[in-house]
Amino acid sequence: RPWAQMALDSRTQGRPCFECQDFVDLPFVCPKCGEALCDAHRLLNAHECRGHYDSKVPECPVCGQLVPKKHDEDPNLAVSRHMEKGCPKESLTVSKQAERLNFCSFQNCKTNEHILIRCKFCGNSYCIKHRLQEDHACRRLKEEEARRARQMEKEKKSKSPSPPPAGAGVGLAALAFSNTSKTAVGPSDIPVESRCTFAVHFNAGTGVPPCYMFFHKNWVVGKVLDKVCAQGKVRNDNNRAGGEEEQYHIFNLKDCVPLPARVTLASLHPELQSGDPIIVSKGTMLPQHIIREVLARQQGPRTGAFQGGGSRSDCVIG
Repeated sequence: RPWAQMALDSRTQGRPCFECQDFVDLPFVCPKCGEALCDAHRLLNAHECRGHYDSKVPECPVCGQLVPKKHDEDPNLAVSRHMEKGCPKESLTVSKQAERLNFCSFQNCKTNEHILIRCKFCGNSYCIKHRLQEDHACRRLKEEEARRARQMEKEKKSKSPSPPPAGAGVGLAALAFSNTSKTAVGPSDIPVESRCTFAVHFNAGTGVPPCYMFFHKNWVVGKVLDKVCAQGKVRNDNNRAGGEEEQYHIFNLKDCVPLPARVTLASLHPELQSGDPIIVSKGTMLPQHIIREVLARQQGPRTGAFQGGGSRSDCVIG
């Protein structure tokens, strides 16, 4: 601080204070003006110092602009020099300068808005009238229209049912059951009361005709899948296949979702009951044409549909 530089000067002993004229034995000397001062007037703001001016930048009383000045220059002189050079009639404040630059980017548009709307495609700012892409002829409008058309086409394809592969529907429809429910195949050591008979349908790509098979109600779905693939002579590489899309699953026709491999048949009751159709196919979703053809084949009464000629209640999983 400037007054920290003030110190007692032995050469000025016995001088009166410059401000109050009181005689001081050991006066302080101001580093700005060099006058001798007493203890009460030693600070710069306590006496009329000729060498000190306020460091605050002065403001012009006419236009309101801040007037730059030199160090230790009288602010009044700086303001006078500013007015002599030509003081503007109105203040060019920052807000007004920014307001003058808020013009619409559209060609020949003179609209001056307080808040402009920025186009997220071309990056320019426009007024309310030209804020849309069509209104300001956005250079990326054609690219955006093409992108929207591709997106709509993609959504349309995803919603529409996928067409069946060539020969898939014909092959599945032409395949008839290789046996009946009374001649269902399965291990002979399974007791009749523990047997669960299903109409097993294979994917048309395998070329295996549907058949009736019975299993033990306490078998897990994974074991049932192994037995079905062995009966249909379908190569099952689920242990070596990479993802679920390359693995075989057993689907319940009621909800068309893969059955969990580690769940027993008895625990799937009543969602899966003896006599229901099951489908063996790869992936996690069934094609719509397979579902329609299996449902069409299952229509109509089924008499004697269970092993041993029993009724449906005799072979309910539970």
